Amino acid sequence: MKNILAILTILTVSLNGAAVNFDVKNEPKAIRVAPSAPKFTDAERQTELAKRRAKVTEAMSSDSMMILFSAEPKNYAGDVDFMYRQENNLYYLTNLKQRNATLV
Repeated sequence: MKNILAILTILTVSLNGAAVNFDVKNEPKAIRVAPSAPKFTDAERQTELAKRRAKVTEAMSSDSMMILFSAEPKNYAGDVDFMYRQENNLYYLTNLKQRNATLV
């Protein structure tokens, strides 16, 4: 009786292990791998930035002027310096991350 029970237990465990599907396609649909960031050469980046600035210039009237200032560094409670984050519009047109920059 003990031998039969032991054999049934071994068969059950071995067959249960064989039924596990390790197929990669069964990943949860809520978790997705993000695509890698595009890689640009410096010349391509400068060309893209020039196109962006030209598009903004075309949208402006001939007697107008646009001045963009860099963002102020964030310092909360006087003791924590946060990583600098450039103002969105200035960064979009220039790709500059430096403080105290101005685009006219």
